[in-house]
Amino acid sequence: MLGVIGGTSLLQSQLFSGLKKVVVTASSQEGEVVLYRGDDVCFVQRHHTQPDGQYDPPHKVRYAAIALALKAEGCTSVVALASVGSLKSHISIGSLLVPDDYFSPWNLPSVWEDKRSHFVPAYDKHVRGQIIAALTAAELNPIVGGTYTQTMGPRFETKSEIRFLASMGEVVGMTGAAEATVIQEVGLPYACVCMVDNAAHGIAAQQLTLSGFYDAVKQNQDFAEIAMRAIVDRIAYNRISAPAASSIEKPLLQPVDTVIDAHWVLPVIPHNSELENHSVVIHDGRIVEVLPHADARAKFSAADHRVLTHHIVMPGFINAHTHSPMTLLRGLANDLPLIEWLQKGVWPAEAKCVSPEFCYTGTKLAAAEMLLSGTTSFLDMYFFPEDSAKAMNEVGIRAVVGLPVLEFPTAWAANADEYIDKGLAVADSFGEHDRISFALAPHAPYTVSDKSLSRIATEAEKRNMLVTIHLHETAEEVTSSTAGDGPNKHLSDSKCSPLQNLNRLGLLNDRMVAAHCVHMDDADIETFKNAKSSIAHCPVSNMKLACGLAPVQRLIDEGVNVALGTDGCSSNNTLDMIGEMKTAALMGKIVSKRADSLNAHETIRMATIRGADALHIHAGALEPGRLADVIALRIDDVFSVPMHDAAAHVVYSASRQSVNHVWVQGEHIVEDGFLRTANVEQLVRDGFEWKDRISQALAQE
Repeated sequence: MLGVIGGTSLLQSQLFSGLKKVVVTASSQEGEVVLYRGDDVCFVQRHHTQPDGQYDPPHKVRYAAIALALKAEGCTSVVALASVGSLKSHISIGSLLVPDDYFSPWNLPSVWEDKRSHFVPAYDKHVRGQIIAALTAAELNPIVGGTYTQTMGPRFETKSEIRFLASMGEVVGMTGAAEATVIQEVGLPYACVCMVDNAAHGIAAQQLTLSGFYDAVKQNQDFAEIAMRAIVDRIAYNRISAPAASSIEKPLLQPVDTVIDAHWVLPVIPHNSELENHSVVIHDGRIVEVLPHADARAKFSAADHRVLTHHIVMPGFINAHTHSPMTLLRGLANDLPLIEWLQKGVWPAEAKCVSPEFCYTGTKLAAAEMLLSGTTSFLDMYFFPEDSAKAMNEVGIRAVVGLPVLEFPTAWAANADEYIDKGLAVADSFGEHDRISFALAPHAPYTVSDKSLSRIATEAEKRNMLVTIHLHETAEEVTSSTAGDGPNKHLSDSKCSPLQNLNRLGLLNDRMVAAHCVHMDDADIETFKNAKSSIAHCPVSNMKLACGLAPVQRLIDEGVNVALGTDGCSSNNTLDMIGEMKTAALMGKIVSKRADSLNAHETIRMATIRGADALHIHAGALEPGRLADVIALRIDDVFSVPMHDAAAHVVYSASRQSVNHVWVQGEHIVEDGFLRTANVEQLVRDGFEWKDRISQALAQE
């Protein structure tokens, strides 16, 4: 006789529906127990053993009564099905796990309270082996091995308790360890199979709810019945069940790397869409599908199943213009107009401090800041690009590395030709890379000559490279260039706007990303639109340097692709794309005098898909086939509730501290606010050290 322990749904399944209800008095002390018996199988409902049908909560399950009743009915071994929560990211919801050990930090019950001898509790190897063989033959792909950890109920556990249990085992439940111990005490061989119905509260930062718990059990009950049928067939009837696919289709079929269950999903494509209770499926670094939770669980089996109940999941932000090493110049030379800021603050500091070490450390610090605030890709422009690229690669961010070009000497190169030659050599030596690419980055029309710009146009065309440049950042740049004389005049004899001169030189095309473009007349806008070039709008920097207010809504209405950038930390002073979005949205309303300008969805598009289009990367939206650059923002704190509109929340209410999960090309880079690819504490120490070094260098004549 095989004893089976399970729940109500299993008893009501076809497998056990023909069993006869009997009431057994196992002992005078334990009282009556309700069992369901057949010729070869005896079933007991773990939480309903009382004749009056009373429910026994987890901490009051009658373990001794169950054990003694099964033995009294002649059972020779016992198998159990336990609903559990996953404690490990690689154990996905919908999995079957056959544990090989169990652990409980709490006192467990005993049949023999006064017995002085001891025994070594363990799952029975033979019964456990039979369970594994049955599930394998039925092609149910069980996870073999791992520790079942038990709490006592009747409540779920705190996050701290779960983290403690996760250090000890793979799954958590409320009955399994006590059940195994007591049944073995009466001399019955015992083993169990675990149905992973949820991700334990605290592992994926989600709040497990009773309704969610019961819904998950219900979703998996057909699969659980298939599993138990295979076990009963093998142990009780000595026969092998047909593969599960020939009866009821397994709920999780297609193996994938990651499934993220979220309260809200902002896919960006389709435009204006906000999806509630949807899952994002990732495999081989790309988006596979976005679909409702139930459909995802019925279709996919994930190596990592994340349940983010109180989160918005969306594409990672794309910073279309920054200077990452300048993070080490954060807060230097404030409250100055652009040219004075450059000539009195930035360039003197760069002349004394810029080095390969400066660029490597500054970029690594910048990449950490960006990832922790939700930026997964960026377009950079700075000296020693090989050292910056090394830092970017180590931290795991996606980047287009700008190869700087100037006419005057710096620590990186002596003249424009050397800048170009060295830059192209860096790109060639780095080779093909799945996250790092390169662009030619002439600084500005007033620092790079027509001759150099013409060579850049030729090289970019030959290599199919992006070109990025500061353009029309100030009104003086435009008026002086048009007049042929004055401050910030472009280094050209042509009396026209710098934009029109770039077009004359063959630089305006769909591979051009022009930063700022604050001051553009009708002809400039028309030329830019026809060239299919992109703009990196940097509203915080533009205001801080008093450069002006760009007509962004008009540019978008005219068909220009406008992305969003932060500029460098010396002129912003952060790399916070969420803050940049809010500033852009509010500025857009003031410039156009229309409250509907740059609405939340359009602003998010600037920070995601428009940036992807500008940088020519297949990311920026949660659309099948696109790169899986994904972020999750928490929405369950005092700063976030209530939330009536997900897109508006991201733009107007969220902050960079809201971001607590980041995936780049499917790799989980930031997990629950922890950056897994860099030592943040060391980067902070490096930042303090560089502040002292820069201050000392500037103090020297």
